[in-house]
Amino acid sequence: NHFPTQGSSSGPIGMINVKFINDVNFSTGGFSARYGDKLSSVMDIKFREGYRKRFLTDINLSTAGFGGIFEGPLFTQKGSFIFSVRKSYLNLIKGAIRLAAVPDYWDFNLKAVYDIDKNNRLSLVGIGGLDKISFEGESPEISDDNPYGKAKGDQQQFTAGLIYKKLFKKGYWQNILGNSTAFLKYTNYDLRTDELKFKYNSYESDFNFKSELFYQLNKSNNLIVGATG
Repeated sequence: NHFPTQGSSSGPIGMINVKFINDVNFSTGGFSARYGDKLSSVMDIKFREGYRKRFLTDINLSTAGFGGIFEGPLFTQKGSFIFSVRKSYLNLIKGAIRLAAVPDYWDFNLKAVYDIDKNNRLSLVGIGGLDKISFEGESPEISDDNPYGKAKGDQQQFTAGLIYKKLFKKGYWQNILGNSTAFLKYTNYDLRTDELKFKYNSYESDFNFKSELFYQLNKSNNLIVGATG
């Protein structure tokens, strides 16, 4: 989500483009061991593939922002891509609507697939968000109109995963290499002197690898073996 609280999944505006979603499963408990050491809940979101026969474009405008979706074939239809970009526009009209806090953000969604052959596939999935917000009320002092002083926030979030999947007669073997990175910067200045009163910088990055083997023992039983690191 855009403008999250550090260390949580909160945030007022979603980064995921709903036109990318093919399937969603949400588990509040009792979820499969394939989700590792998750403690509270799991939301499993699967992106659809791009259209393989020709290039398509969808330009849109809403209260959340404006942007577009682009999709089409890769390598003579042996694969496909789908990519979206969105930009908020409230910062462009802040004077007309008299906002004290002005959010400004970009977000990006990507999925690309390539069929090496009928049993082997490579996929790349990515999400990114760039967030900026400033609090600049009309009052020269800290007040109800301007409780934050002259404050600015700058956040950047990126998540990407590279997936190799091999199919065989009764199952598949899948390997995933992923990374999530976040940059956070907050500053607060004195309203009268512009002197820096507070500054916070943070950088987080998490690399992980997951391997999973799925095998169908019979019509009623499956075996799933995996490892993460």
